[in-house]
Amino acid sequence: MLLLYLAICCGLFVNSCRGIHFYLEPNQKRCFIEHLPRHTPSLHINLGVYSTQVYNPYTNKYTDDPLSSVSIIVDSERENLLKQTGSSSDRFFFTSGEHSEHIICLSSNNPTLGSQNGWWSQGSSGSSNMQGSIKMTFEVFIGDPGEPSIVSPIEAKVAGLAQTVSQLNTLVSEIRREQYLHREREAEFRSLSEYVNGQVVWWTIAQILVLTGVASWQVKRLGRTLRTKRLI
Repeated sequence: MLLLYLAICCGLFVNSCRGIHFYLEPNQKRCFIEHLPRHTPSLHINLGVYSTQVYNPYTNKYTDDPLSSVSIIVDSERENLLKQTGSSSDRFFFTSGEHSEHIICLSSNNPTLGSQNGWWSQGSSGSSNMQGSIKMTFEVFIGDPGEPSIVSPIEAKVAGLAQTVSQLNTLVSEIRREQYLHREREAEFRSLSEYVNGQVVWWTIAQILVLTGVASWQVKRLGRTLRTKRLI
């Protein structure tokens, strides 16, 4: 009974722990077999997350190095699903439609290691705590198309495009609003201009009439004056 209990606990522990770390040398390949259970959907997205650190003999520690690169190959029983090269710490996706074993192979390379001026050449070759020049942490997530925590690059790109389209729609709405306000201001200015022009015309006519009346009155008055003085 105790053995059965321990076996169940160990099984739960293995199923819950997918993250591992291991050590390897430059260009050394490590492969893992990932079995996709039968209760997963027929078409699902799987996520792999990895990070690498390079051994520094001066500090006797593993440290991050952006010069490192990682090659990833994912094969199923029938075909190659993925072959790519990524940075020192990144993630990758592969879509699978089969409930079978998948082989995931990882290898890392770093130009610093093995060079004449690099850490590996200058540092002491003997460190009892050093298990490999590269330390890699690797974790695999068996995904579900409806699971929000696993998003493929295509889905992320589509989401980004949708957000861009939404922003463009908002910008177009703002432009249309500005155009509408501009037309309203143009209409108000046109009405005001027409009103001012009409007032100017009537004011000009009134001035002409006043000047005509004043000129007629002065002519009549001048005539009376001349008659009074018998000049006419």
